[in-house]
Amino acid sequence: MAPLPELRRRIGAHLSDEEFLLRATMPAGMVDAMGAAGPAERHYDPRTRPLFDMLTRLLARTDLTRISVEKAGFKLELEADA
Repeated sequence: MAPLPELRRRIGAHLSDEEFLLRATMPAGMVDAMGAAGPAERHYDPRTRPLFDMLTRLLARTDLTRISVEKAGFKLELEADA
């Protein structure tokens, strides 16, 4: 494999590191097609998460003044204002 400065010169010195790596390892047509397609759709709906559902139900309760959720490496404590 050619040294990095030579590859940069051949492939494109103006490219970001990410695009340089793509063009160095993939056919140009595939890289061009990915660029033409635009960014991947990002979709996140926290309402589909079980933790969100549990917290929503707990926060709706009026008989609680403090909630603590704990598991290995994670701890969440919520307390109502007095």
